[in-house]
Amino acid sequence: MKEEDELTRLKRNASKLLQQAHEKTHAQQHRPLTNGRCRSACDQLDACIRRRLNSFTAMRWAGKPRKLSPLLFASHGWVCVSPDVVQCEACGQYMSVVVPSLLHVDVTVYQKSVRMLVSMITMKHYVTCPYRYTSFGTDDAIPLNALCKDVVNHR
Repeated sequence: MKEEDELTRLKRNASKLLQQAHEKTHAQQHRPLTNGRCRSACDQLDACIRRRLNSFTAMRWAGKPRKLSPLLFASHGWVCVSPDVVQCEACGQYMSVVVPSLLHVDVTVYQKSVRMLVSMITMKHYVTCPYRYTSFGTDDAIPLNALCKDVVNHR
């Protein structure tokens, strides 16, 4: 009887230790890769891009090639304000995004037009606009000190 009680106690302790080890391992695997401040900044950045991205509806952006993806425009500050027209949230600049029909132009002309529009995603912003130089405007930027702390904490 005493041996059974001892065996039960040992099993219970072993089970507890295994559970604790599992919880620690699980917590480390699912630990966020960024500190709280950086995570908050990243969430804000995601929300800004998501809001801009939602302006690119099928009715406004139909028939565009993949190179002119709504995500690319949204990450560079552009909001779709009407069919084939985008506007920068920061500098207010407008850009027409009309792609010629392949029925009326040669494939090389079409490809050149797409390349030109891709380059205009950054170049069409005013010189003072932060989106001209980076895909993150000043409101979208992640604070450098948050990133630095995150790197230090991960070493």
